[in-house]
Amino acid sequence: MQPTSSSPLEPVEDNTQAATYGSCEAPEVDEPLDWESNGSLLNLLIDIASEAISKVFLLVTLVASLESCEGSFLKCNQEDTPQLNNYGEVLLCHYTKAFVFTFPAMATAVLLLLFGRDFLQKRFYYGLLKAGGVISFSDNTAWKDTFFMAMCFDFCHCVGYTCLHMIVLNRAGQEATSMRGFVPQANTTAIPMDGVGVSTAASTTTAVTALTTTLAVKGAMLLLHRSGPVPGGNMRGPGFGTGSQTFQKYLQTVMVLVATFLETLLLIVFMYFAYDITGTLVPMSEYLDCYEDQEENPMEDLHSFRDSVAKAILEHSPQIISGADGDLNKVYARIVDSYVKNKDLIRHPGEHPPDESQVEAPSPEEPSEDTEPEEFTLADFPTIGLFKSLWPAELLLRRDVAGSEARNFRRVWVIYSALAIFWLFQISAVLVVEGSREVRRLMDHEIEVVIPLIIIIFHFTGVGITVFVFCESLAPLGFTRELMGRKSES
Repeated sequence: MQPTSSSPLEPVEDNTQAATYGSCEAPEVDEPLDWESNGSLLNLLIDIASEAISKVFLLVTLVASLESCEGSFLKCNQEDTPQLNNYGEVLLCHYTKAFVFTFPAMATAVLLLLFGRDFLQKRFYYGLLKAGGVISFSDNTAWKDTFFMAMCFDFCHCVGYTCLHMIVLNRAGQEATSMRGFVPQANTTAIPMDGVGVSTAASTTTAVTALTTTLAVKGAMLLLHRSGPVPGGNMRGPGFGTGSQTFQKYLQTVMVLVATFLETLLLIVFMYFAYDITGTLVPMSEYLDCYEDQEENPMEDLHSFRDSVAKAILEHSPQIISGADGDLNKVYARIVDSYVKNKDLIRHPGEHPPDESQVEAPSPEEPSEDTEPEEFTLADFPTIGLFKSLWPAELLLRRDVAGSEARNFRRVWVIYSALAIFWLFQISAVLVVEGSREVRRLMDHEIEVVIPLIIIIFHFTGVGITVFVFCESLAPLGFTRELMGRKSES
């Protein structure tokens, strides 16, 4: 289906001749092309589900490991962790540790918005492509998105906590060993915590390297101890059992840190590559292959414009929807026509506005219900981040859009939004519980817990904003009503 050349301010004419009463001729129906199936509801669900499985699995694994191994993380006080040499390190421990346990909240919000964005924008993209419009998402990058950068901010602090915990473990290892190595001795009963001779100026790289060496040697000795006596050495003397238990806890802590770091890192990497929606759309070569048997070149009828331009046309031209009589394809065609009319007024960020003397004045037209009252300037629109990424819902969630496919799409989105909001409310409840614990500790004159309390409030706000975004996407369901007679027809 190719876009018509009619004026964008006039109703799009239907060139298909309708069959009259008593006629033996049936109206011709265009067969759908191969690439058009990518925008169907079933294929969209399969596409989103295949992309979501790995990310959801990582997130659930991260939450489960944090919940089950909470006792393996540092106690941010000098009584339980004497290796924190000063009050500044205690505050740093509180600060970075809070981000480790609130990272899943921000990651969940970003994931839910990414899945919802892909579901809505891909549906809109393929519908507009049938009308001859190609949306470009190249201006939307992860580094310009506030939500994604907030998650990266969390990740940096998770890395900082991992380094701090490694340094603390290295200090404990230096206290528990001598120059002969990191092998548990026969008279070892516990790891001493006196802090004598520990250098506090060791760099992070040195600490991590030393810890790796410690882990390798102790792991080898532990395996030898479990397999049997070691020739030339007594590994089963009094007190070794206690030292082995201490080392097992030490090893568990290291493994928890490594697993947490890898899970957060993989989530960041996966979501960074998933942010670019362009890579999952139908390739242009597949689009052109469908027209290889035709003499006309379909590229001549294609019009490419940014997603921010399509969003502006949809928001500033309500008559495009109201005058389409529930026909979604006609809405797409009118959006493309509106772009063709106003494309001379579009300028990219940083470009100077054109000289008014060089711009041709539009020809006056009589106003009507299907015409735009005045032209609007499609210029200087910012990039669309996750906070505004559900903008196609303004069209796709309208109840006056006809068709069983459109109705099923609305139902699926309502189900997904309800599940997302429910999940976000569960996260909010967890954050409220953790925040109340910090408040009780603050009332017990533990002033340093103000730091994690502020971080919890920050993430609670982010989760609340995400809930608002999903609720806003459902607004067209309440502000529109189904056209009379459409329900019975479909």
